[in-house]
Amino acid sequence: MPSVSSTSLARFPLAPMSSDIRVLTGIALALPPLLALGGVLGHGPTGGILLAATILVLLIYASVWLLGRPTLFEVDHTGLRIHWPLRSRAIPAREIAGAELLSRQAFRREFGWGMRIGAGGLWGGFGWLYTSKGLLGLYISRTDRIVLVRLRTGRPLLVTPEGDERFVAALRAVSLG
Repeated sequence: MPSVSSTSLARFPLAPMSSDIRVLTGIALALPPLLALGGVLGHGPTGGILLAATILVLLIYASVWLLGRPTLFEVDHTGLRIHWPLRSRAIPAREIAGAELLSRQAFRREFGWGMRIGAGGLWGGFGWLYTSKGLLGLYISRTDRIVLVRLRTGRPLLVTPEGDERFVAALRAVSLG
């Protein structure tokens, strides 16, 4: 198991989207041009309503990109840092109880079905996932391989970093201390 020294920093970008997420993202990205086209071609108040809806949808998409979708996961001796374009979150090493890589099937066996609370389908799933075992933090761009980060306090996290096996090894090294 690799160790994380006091000077090493392991960086893991968000993993590429799985094919199901890529299809959902394509569908979602087609919505604003279709709304805008309807707004331009629409007559009377319908055109204005569709143009306003286009602006609202674009604002929602921007908030998902800037505040919901993480771009980078960093692990060092101090713990885990999750970075978004406009914010970041630090989880101290002492709070990390462990990490494991789960397949879709393994996740379903342990947690059952989930209901997403937040954004989903556009570049991934971000926010919370409500399962029979409670809430989990959700920051995923794929659905086939998910890392479960168990915390000593607070809700566990589901993340999908690129290099997921190395990420799990780095987190385990940090949590063992």
